Amino acid sequence: MNLENDSHRLQVVYSRQRPRVDASRFQTEGPQGSLFPRLKPGVVVFVQFSTVGDEEFADALRLAKPCYVFDLRIAPRFDLGNLNRRIAFAIFEEVKATYVDATTPLMMGEQRETAIQRLNDVLVKADLRRPVFFLFGSEKGSIASEKEVLNLLASAGKPASDLVLVPA
Repeated sequence: MNLENDSHRLQVVYSRQRPRVDASRFQTEGPQGSLFPRLKPGVVVFVQFSTVGDEEFADALRLAKPCYVFDLRIAPRFDLGNLNRRIAFAIFEEVKATYVDATTPLMMGEQRETAIQRLNDVLVKADLRRPVFFLFGSEKGSIASEKEVLNLLASAGKPASDLVLVPA
């Protein structure tokens, strides 16, 4: 077999487009089928902000209509593609989501444990009848890991019934 000739052959390349998050991940059919879908309670959405696209993020927010968006990124920024802070907050308002910057205690000189405790305090009191978003940065760019968040939810008596990852 001649390796040089093999490298010039045509190869099948699959689409590099990521699968999009669709509404079925966040909705359940109501009493009248798909005419009146309801949002699923207990859906937790983990957004890896360092790899998500602007449209992908906006679409996920509009489809899920989360009750809370918890920002766990050490440097919360929204300048991504056509997205910026003003547009992101307009979308939060549009879907009636409460934005919580969980890193505020760190910016005020407090320890990570204090920030985690304050996040836990909000989770205990929160009504999670609609999906809830958690925004993560790079591996070391967040105050908590995905596993820690799932443990916090479980200890608050609000375990995730479904987990959605964005990008998918």
